[in-house]
Amino acid sequence: MKAAIVLSIGSMAGRFDEVYEGVGASLQRAIVLHLLERPSERRSCLELHSALAGGAVLELEAALSDLEQEGVVELSGSEVRASRATQRLDALNLIGI
Repeated sequence: MKAAIVLSIGSMAGRFDEVYEGVGASLQRAIVLHLLERPSERRSCLELHSALAGGAVLELEAALSDLEQEGVVELSGSEVRASRATQRLDALNLIGI
C-alpha cells in the first residue's frame, strides 16, 4: 500500500508543477522561503521587493496576491507574513528544498 501512496503523491507533484510553473512559481517559492526564515514576523512588501524582486513590482504584487488567495500568506496593508497553515506545515517539516 505504501508504494501506491508514493506513486500517487509523485503524480500529484508533477501536475502541481505543470499548473503553477507558468505563473511566477519561482518568485512565489522565494517569497515563502523568505517569510519562513522568521515565520511569525510580518515583513514589509518593500523589504520583499528589495530582497527578491529587484525592479519587478508588478510581478511581486501578482505573486503575493496569488499566494494570499491560496491561503499561503496573509497580507495586511503593506505587510505580509506566512499564514498559520504555512507555518504549521513548515514546523512539520513538510516544506523544504
